[in-house]
Amino acid sequence: QLHLVGVELYGTLPSEIGLLTNLKELMLSRNELVGSIPTTFGNLLQLRVLDLRNNELSGELPTSIFQLKNLEYLDLQRNQQLSGRITDDVRNLGKLRIMAFGFSKLRSQ
Repeated sequence: QLHLVGVELYGTLPSEIGLLTNLKELMLSRNELVGSIPTTFGNLLQLRVLDLRNNELSGELPTSIFQLKNLEYLDLQRNQQLSGRITDDVRNLGKLRIMAFGFSKLRSQ
């Protein structure tokens, strides 16, 4: 587990996080993270929780996120410049119970 919630982290998300292949929970909400979500997050195949809400993330949501078949909770809300579409690939996330993307530019089809 990696929980760094509200600890005033700033800067970009390092692509090296994708090397933590046994990670089950990644909670980085309420920080000052900027830039895009690295495509390497698609390597986190054991991930159950991805909480990136309340940051300054931008760019398109990488489609590699939809490869995380163990993901149960995905919270991307309040990243006002995060954009793109939630495609039909979201169906690959068979265990997903909660998905939040309000206050962003993400849209469902």
